[in-house]
Amino acid sequence: MLQLKANLLRKESAYEPRTCVVEKVIPMYGRSFEQFRQDLLEDNLCIHKHKDLMYIDPENNVHCLLFVDQNSGDGILVESEGADYARYSQFIPNARAIIQQSEQTQAEQKLHGLFRNIAEQIANDLHDGRTAFCLQDYMEKTDLEELIRGSVRELLDKRADIQQVQDVSLDVPFQPDFQITAKPVQELKFYCPLTIRREPDYDEEYDYSEEYPEISPVAAAGYADTVQKRLETYCSDDGKRGLMEYYDRDKSVSEKVYSAVLSVTVRDGELVGMYTCQVHGELNGMELEELRDYLTGQSSDGAHEGFEQREIRTAEYGNIYVSFWNDSDEWSLLTEEELEQQEMEESMGMGL
Repeated sequence: MLQLKANLLRKESAYEPRTCVVEKVIPMYGRSFEQFRQDLLEDNLCIHKHKDLMYIDPENNVHCLLFVDQNSGDGILVESEGADYARYSQFIPNARAIIQQSEQTQAEQKLHGLFRNIAEQIANDLHDGRTAFCLQDYMEKTDLEELIRGSVRELLDKRADIQQVQDVSLDVPFQPDFQITAKPVQELKFYCPLTIRREPDYDEEYDYSEEYPEISPVAAAGYADTVQKRLETYCSDDGKRGLMEYYDRDKSVSEKVYSAVLSVTVRDGELVGMYTCQVHGELNGMELEELRDYLTGQSSDGAHEGFEQREIRTAEYGNIYVSFWNDSDEWSLLTEEELEQQEMEESMGMGL
């Protein structure tokens, strides 16, 4: 039995839907979608960050965000009209399935149609008296391999990290089907301040109900190699993509950003945190902020969800603990270009 979640309007005389253009899909996890659904008139940080994407164009098309629950697959379409809350919204049942269908290539649609045709032919033969069927008999009537190759090529063509896909198959055994060129890779780095604390000696007079005392990033700079080796050991189970192995939010960011690896380095005499990202092509402004938001979340979660709780043995300070996050207004995650700009502005200010 088919079940739908929907709002039914009493005695509605007619429906005149408007064209809604989904500018961005926002996946939601856990209870976040349920909370959003129940508090649509509350200010929402995601709406605030993307409200420039929501507007009505001269052709009267409504440009929206689509929030999708990754558990149920339902969604909420939002046009905030410049506000930080869902001023206009509509519940969309089975939104995830609608998105997936819209992303199907022509070859995929043909392939799906082929399966339906084969099932229809088998059913017809059943009613003609047959009871046993060999699928290969029906497959021989179609060029299944060509359909699959076309579908794969279309999917590759749509990826944000691929420059060009060429068909080179000559129907020769063991010859490649495609010649693929990836978009050029560039390195993108983010930097953040570190909070380094030392574990007091047991014979030291100290109130253990308080946080461990801090040591300065300048003092910790001499232990950069020690911290880095401990970090590499802790992150040794990560795949080649580093933190991007766990990324499941924006599709274009997932395709463009191949890897994001956490490390420490010394900059201007201070020990700082660094995320090194390998990026195919270039990130637009929205993609850059999405990546920054994801890496900020990784930092606030303890860096790989627990590195800040792992002791690091040093000769001078005993056990130290390194955190890639603090909740002060001074914490930031900046690209190398942004950091250089900030440093230049600070030096100019000091000069004045």
